[in-house]
Amino acid sequence: VVKDTNGVEKWGYIWKAYVTVPVTSVTATWAYANVAVGKTRANPLQYSVNPKIASDRSVTFASSNTGIVSVNGSGYVTGVKAGTATVTITSKSNTSKKLNYVVNAYTPQTAVGAKLSKESHLYADIRETSKVKITTSVLPVNRT
Repeated sequence: VVKDTNGVEKWGYIWKAYVTVPVTSVTATWAYANVAVGKTRANPLQYSVNPKIASDRSVTFASSNTGIVSVNGSGYVTGVKAGTATVTITSKSNTSKKLNYVVNAYTPQTAVGAKLSKESHLYADIRETSKVKITTSVLPVNRT
């Protein structure tokens, strides 16, 4: 029962009720990412704003060192210079809820020379210490 401006009781239904659901946390399963210098990651940083029914789940992104890693408003990071920076993801509606994402910008390494022996051992000289992925294939396909 509600009263109108003249104090007369009116019966009716409430059609909509608005409730603000606050953000309680910003989380990630894995808050670490790598990006090559001069490149932008193909995927944005992955995170969750909780609860899923929060009224405003929007966030901002900020890099602790834009000379190492830059980040855009959608969470895509770009390597600027080799090093490590922290990207902070902050809830817009509750700025005390944030997540620190460690981003490593690295310089891609290239092999200076490679030699494949008859025993199928691959030797490579690498300019700097780094993780290197080497894939091989035998051509033509019918050779062993």
